[in-house]
Amino acid sequence: MKKTFLICIYFIIISNIYCTTYKSNSIGQKLSIYNGEGKYYLIEKVNNSKIVEELYKDDILIQTKTIQDDGYVKIETIDDLNSKTILTYEENKLISEINDEEKITYYYDDNLLESKFIYNSDGNKTIYLYFYDVNNLLSAIKKITPNKNTFSTYQTSEDYQSLTISDNKFFKQSKVHNGIINSSEYEADDLINNIEIQTINEDDILLIEKKDNFTNKEYYKDGILKKQEIYNENDFLIKSQEYIYDENYIKIKEIITEKIFNKLSESYDKVKTQEIIYKKGNVYSVLTKENEKLTSYYYFNDNNQKIENLYSNNKVYCTITYENDKIIDIQYREDDDDL
Repeated sequence: MKKTFLICIYFIIISNIYCTTYKSNSIGQKLSIYNGEGKYYLIEKVNNSKIVEELYKDDILIQTKTIQDDGYVKIETIDDLNSKTILTYEENKLISEINDEEKITYYYDDNLLESKFIYNSDGNKTIYLYFYDVNNLLSAIKKITPNKNTFSTYQTSEDYQSLTISDNKFFKQSKVHNGIINSSEYEADDLINNIEIQTINEDDILLIEKKDNFTNKEYYKDGILKKQEIYNENDFLIKSQEYIYDENYIKIKEIITEKIFNKLSESYDKVKTQEIIYKKGNVYSVLTKENEKLTSYYYFNDNNQKIENLYSNNKVYCTITYENDKIIDIQYREDDDDL
């Protein structure tokens, strides 16, 4: 009988850890309570903050799955050649993939994949940028490499489907209509150089998207978004977002600055700043300022009620309590200390 099975039969409570052994299969399913027979078995360890599932094959650990209560899941797999692959998910979205040859990170915007960074063990990097139509269907992919960029566009209608791949000014299009493939090549304006890549230093990457309003996006070297800036047609900064992460690259803070630009005076009429604090992947508090003056601050208490303070001249004049997005209490006050 397996050593681990002797240690962990049914539920054992040691140091607040609940331990159960299951009969399993190659994909780590919990089939039944383990009786000591079978090639695969899974040990589940549960404590207050996470669940760890260890999958064994012939008494050899081949996979460890860690499920955290903040929505993050990490899966470490070891193959027959002792090579390790680590997958990390956030709210069921794959955000990183690490193996002996490369590291891949994924960044999403509104649940749509926006970019993918691939770093090879030899130091080379490849970046994919994804674009979508008004129906959130994939419409284009831009591939950025150190020596060459390509741009692929997709079109789908009731009559035809087409794929166009461009390399600088030369385009190759394949169109499918009634089961017949038509291919063509043509030259057009350079559409793929509206995005350029710069390496700021050994750690950071800057992507510049050149349009009427151009955008700078600064990433850490492993593809995690660090900062993005939006400029108007006069090259004035109108919005910036800065992201701060913990040692595991879990977002803990976000700073948003929006500037109202006056074209006549070529100056800013108003500057609004929001400082957002995250706990376990969720918004915990938001502090808002306009022209450096505090206007509001809200947070969520232990009962998940939203407590919002409104300010005038940096002093609280009203406190509003929300429950399930409905106001349940309003209190006004005349004098209060600064936050």
